Amino acid sequence: LGATVSAQEFTARNPVDGSPLTMLTTATPLRNQDGEIAAGLAINLDITEKKRIEDELRRRTVELVKSNANLQQFAYTASHDLQEPLRAVSGYLELIREKNQDILDEESRRYIESTIKAAKRMVETIDDLLAYSRVNTALKPFLLTDSGVALKKALDNLKAAIEEADAEITL
Repeated sequence: LGATVSAQEFTARNPVDGSPLTMLTTATPLRNQDGEIAAGLAINLDITEKKRIEDELRRRTVELVKSNANLQQFAYTASHDLQEPLRAVSGYLELIREKNQDILDEESRRYIESTIKAAKRMVETIDDLLAYSRVNTALKPFLLTDSGVALKKALDNLKAAIEEADAEITL
């Protein structure tokens, strides 16, 4: 067999229905014992479907990149828009607590403190979601996580629902 191989893509028409085909032709010269070209070998391969899939993959990749960029922008905007009212609630409750600490009973103080903590947890949750929306897991290795910390955070977030349902949580 000869050492020179050439491959070339070209378009042709399907002889049956006239639809376009993408073909890949590979040609190799066959040499005799003296090194002279004695014959040639050519292979035609229909790669129409492969090219269609590659084009579709490129198109979808572009759409996905645009969609991810839009989602990131939305997450940033939503994060900002959600955090501002929570900060206002926390701030006003802290002011009420400070201005009225002498006249508030213990139960009212607990309600205010609980609401302030819940608003701060919500801000943290929004921050975490925003950070998650920016994560590219292909670039970062997975890390071990203390499941106890995650459980405590989940239970803190669900505290009101747990109390309302009189649920008993075991771990």
